[in-house]
Amino acid sequence: MTAEIGIINRRGIALAADSAMTVSTTNKVTVINDATKLFSLKNKNYVGMMIYQNEEFMNVPWEVIIDSFSDYMGDNVEPHLNNYVSLFLDYLNDLDIYTEQTEEQLILNNAWTALNYLPDNPQSIDEIEDALNKLQQTFHANKLIDMSVEELSQKYEKLINKVFETKYNHQANDLESLFVKTVMELITSTVMSNNYTGLIIAGYGSKDLFPSLYQLSIDGRINGQIKYKIETVDITEPKRCNTTGGIIPFAQSDVVKELISGIDPGLKNTITQQASNIINKLDQYIDSFYPSDNRMQDFKNSINSIVQQRYSYFTNYIKNNYSDPIVDFVESLSLNEMGKMAQTLVNLTSFRRKYAGDIRTVGGITKVLLISKANGPVWFNEGRVNENDYFE
Repeated sequence: MTAEIGIINRRGIALAADSAMTVSTTNKVTVINDATKLFSLKNKNYVGMMIYQNEEFMNVPWEVIIDSFSDYMGDNVEPHLNNYVSLFLDYLNDLDIYTEQTEEQLILNNAWTALNYLPDNPQSIDEIEDALNKLQQTFHANKLIDMSVEELSQKYEKLINKVFETKYNHQANDLESLFVKTVMELITSTVMSNNYTGLIIAGYGSKDLFPSLYQLSIDGRINGQIKYKIETVDITEPKRCNTTGGIIPFAQSDVVKELISGIDPGLKNTITQQASNIINKLDQYIDSFYPSDNRMQDFKNSINSIVQQRYSYFTNYIKNNYSDPIVDFVESLSLNEMGKMAQTLVNLTSFRRKYAGDIRTVGGITKVLLISKANGPVWFNEGRVNENDYFE
């Protein structure tokens, strides 16, 4: 895992990433603190890229792929940032790196992901079958890749079934074909496997006066198609903007969200759930003991209304006193201040992870890239812009 931040306003963008990478082997977990997750395209391209979640794509390091794409672009520039997004995806699809083994690995990744959705200790075979049917319907309703899966199903049936048997041994042999179909539905759906990569592309095209940021999830390449989806787009151009400034956390984002919103996301969810539970329990009690008492029904409605009003007050208080002031503040930040803030937020996440006793999945050197229309991509070091790092 990792901690990454994007801070954007109409002056430019600051991208920050830690350099920790977790490497798992059979006997131990090792953390390496010199991974490269933040990149700048070369020459006249005012574009930065970040990765998180998975350091490789189809068994090839992202660092190699992005450096190769940067060389491919050379002095060529695109008019708008969305052109870079499309061009990179086309370049990724056409790379001569794909083998039968990498496709097999993608199939396996999705098989293990599908298996994780199934019950660990089912009471019956019917429980497994019901879960598979629900998964199939969910995945089929969210299609991302349009392709025939029959040939692939036959080709990888034995491989997928071996994954299924690790959880259910031979007790559910009759459901193996259904599991294969479910895995294929997953592969073609918008749901990503556990081995997907988060990719950030941010900056300017040559005709862009204001910056924008694209967040993508990329799972792999299957049957000649890259499986990806665009998660969010932040545009600051006045006529098309959906933001004038913001802090956008990626990967391990809980610490930053807590700072921005004024409350830990998990704590807020717990409060929300408990408020809902109180209302539901009260409703059940009144309906059970006073089913035909109109006064008690009115009382129930009044309590529901009061709880909802108090919760609305709670969320509005957070928004007005924490979220909105920070967003308003970010809108006016200089590029240098954005760099300091981005660096601080990543370091804060690392600090929390270290002293909370978590495995050191965030740490190492925090790298910060600033991108502006005036100066292009500039590396930000030790709280200041390094004048020697301006790109020619």
